[in-house]
Amino acid sequence: MANPYYDNSDAGQRLQPGTIAEAEAIDEKFDSVATGFDGVSEDTGRALKLPAEAGVSQELAATALQRRNRVVGFDAEGRLALLTGFTWRGDWAASTEYLVNDILVDAVTGNWYRVTARHTSGSTFSTSNLALALDVGVLNQLKADTQALKEQAATSAQTATDKAAQTAADRQQTGLDRVATGEDRAAAAGSAQAASGDAEQTALDRQQTGQDRAAAKQHRDDAKRFRDEAEGFVLGDIAITDLNPGALATEKDYASVDANGGLVRRNLATDVSAQLTAGNAAAKLSRYDLSSVSNVTMLDLSQAQVFNIDASSAVTVEIINLPAAGRWMAAKLKITGPGPVTWVAPVPINWDEGAAPTLGAVATRVMLDIDSDEITGFGKELSA
Repeated sequence: MANPYYDNSDAGQRLQPGTIAEAEAIDEKFDSVATGFDGVSEDTGRALKLPAEAGVSQELAATALQRRNRVVGFDAEGRLALLTGFTWRGDWAASTEYLVNDILVDAVTGNWYRVTARHTSGSTFSTSNLALALDVGVLNQLKADTQALKEQAATSAQTATDKAAQTAADRQQTGLDRVATGEDRAAAAGSAQAASGDAEQTALDRQQTGQDRAAAKQHRDDAKRFRDEAEGFVLGDIAITDLNPGALATEKDYASVDANGGLVRRNLATDVSAQLTAGNAAAKLSRYDLSSVSNVTMLDLSQAQVFNIDASSAVTVEIINLPAAGRWMAAKLKITGPGPVTWVAPVPINWDEGAAPTLGAVATRVMLDIDSDEITGFGKELSA
């Protein structure tokens, strides 16, 4: 029989019975056989070798329709199987043949499963030969959590909008107050100037006699006193004539003097901040107390630092509005009840014992060390 490796089908080329075979002819036949084996060896070396197990059939018993768009691979037990990327099979059905990587749905729970071994389903649903691919319960919870976060973000955005509108209204009112103050200063300066002019005119009219001169001097002194009183009413000890119009143009600006006694403009908010951050003795406090906020689960650090939390039942505590970069603060919490408490924060909370404290039956004190990147927490059980 002819084959790609050795062809001895030509009867005329065969060694004939009853004849004497020459050594050269026999060697030629053996050389042809050897060449055929060389071809077999080369093809075998390039061939894909499948594992063989005693008593285990490696036959893929599948029809042409079942083999369509599939490849030969190995299932979860390492045996040969027909595989594909994934095949959607819809709701699980009884007495149905399923192949590896088929995707089916449990109609009761809605969960998705991937077939791990070829099998025919029984009369009732079973997770044998299946692996959970999608937990619908977890997915629904994620959807609910996402919706809650969207609603919370919308509320926060509205709050920010309301605050911005109020700030704009306050700034507009401050501008109106500044205009009114400027008009008052101008009126006071005009009154002082008019009084001084009257005094000087009176002195000229009465300078002929000593009585007139004395009266003129008295009027001048009175005018100066009135002018000083007007100037003191507007700017304290700083003469109104020494200020340039519009010099105090920023909110909380005030007039002061420098180290040489010269007139300067300063800002109250800037000066107070500088005194506090520099640690000057004049800005140090011997004590201070803070107000506390009770019965809350959202800890807004832009509003308070001391909170009382009712944890008589399970509660979620969320921390918002951390200090800006480069700033630090501390917060003190008193948690009443055994909870438990679920903590939510925009940055990690590093607890001193590696986990959130277990709440005491009566109350628990929690201290938080907070900056813009991290929160460190400490807890201690209280007896009351």
